[in-house]
Amino acid sequence: MVYKVDLYSRHRLRWLLKEVYSTWRKLGKKFKRGQLFPSLGWAVEKLTLMRDLQAAVGGGHLDLDAIADGHFDETAREFFEERGFAFE
Repeated sequence: MVYKVDLYSRHRLRWLLKEVYSTWRKLGKKFKRGQLFPSLGWAVEKLTLMRDLQAAVGGGHLDLDAIADGHFDETAREFFEERGFAFE
């Protein structure tokens, strides 16, 4: 990891952008040149949600099978509402 950070810190932004673009192409993802990625804040928000969800399911607080079937008990509703999801 330190090696990668050191490697990338020595290059110009243009080279880094080309590297990211070509790597996504190798993985089969087709991005148009200049297309913007989601913001870092958005990514952090989603990763935090996934971490909290994993902890809640692993701790037995949420029933993932019920949620997958669309059945949200009070605990599940509270979990998602605290994180900005709305229920009707």
